[in-house]
Amino acid sequence: MNATYPDDTLGHLQSLGMGLIAHCDGCGHSELVLDTLIERFGPEAVYIQRVWPLKCRKCGSRKITVMVKAKPLG
Repeated sequence: MNATYPDDTLGHLQSLGMGLIAHCDGCGHSELVLDTLIERFGPEAVYIQRVWPLKCRKCGSRKITVMVKAKPLG
């Protein structure tokens, strides 16, 4: 049975088949981070207007922009 989460949570994004992308403002490296954030903060964590404690795996910068990744069409 799947849990139902409020619209502004990581679990809700996951249930819709969407994701989150962390983009480094320093070097431009990007990667999907939804599963990682759910593991660290739980599916109940709110993602809207939040600053995540992330660091770029490529250059080490903490200047990270987190963006919602839409579900592919079709």
